[in-house]
Amino acid sequence: MRGTRWSLLSVLVVLAVAGRPAIEARQVAGAPPSPGQRPVPGQVGKPTQPLQPLPPLVTTGLIVGRVVDATTGRPVSGATVQMNGGVPSAPTPVQAGQPRPAPTPPPQPPRFLTDGEGRFAFRHLTRGSFNLTASKPGYADGAYGRFRPNGPSRAIQLLDNERVGEVTLRVFKYAVIAGTVVDEAGEPIVGVQLRAYRRVLQSGRRVLTLSGGGATTDDRGMYRFSNLLPGEYVISVPMTST
Repeated sequence: MRGTRWSLLSVLVVLAVAGRPAIEARQVAGAPPSPGQRPVPGQVGKPTQPLQPLPPLVTTGLIVGRVVDATTGRPVSGATVQMNGGVPSAPTPVQAGQPRPAPTPPPQPPRFLTDGEGRFAFRHLTRGSFNLTASKPGYADGAYGRFRPNGPSRAIQLLDNERVGEVTLRVFKYAVIAGTVVDEAGEPIVGVQLRAYRRVLQSGRRVLTLSGGGATTDDRGMYRFSNLLPGEYVISVPMTST
């Protein structure tokens, strides 16, 4: 009997010791660690790093550049340069129970008219991303980083107290195609409808796209296409049977 009692007592002691760490682990997981105790990975209530506030905005940035003709490189005076971008303004806080104020229209983007040397300057800028475009009658619009008509553009990343100079905006002067339509005998043909097709690159292939609308020959057999983007063109004349 004594041997049986000793065996049963040994089993009870082993079970009590084996179950103790599980109880302690559950208690530690739900409570903060005591002084001198290492934190348990994944512990509830782990302190987090406070968010760092953004530095205040300063209006000391500057962007200076000029507008030039993409073909000749000469400065273009009287061009309108428009700027978009920057840091958006924070919404006005509204207290609980107070009516929300009516939305205010966004401010007009700043514009600058180039001088006789095609120069422009935007002052008192904050940090942010800015896009610049240039326009003038008789030219296709230009933009910073654009090297062909309707091509992609780039933004200017401005830091605090940064000054960016020598920014170049290229504009593309519209082209004109004129000519005469004659018959086999060299006589002008009156009232003929013509089409202009521009050769462009699409998906790695050169294709012809209709451009500039149409033109009709006058009483001298002459036609004229205007306001065409620079590029290669094919002028088509409809075939007629006699």
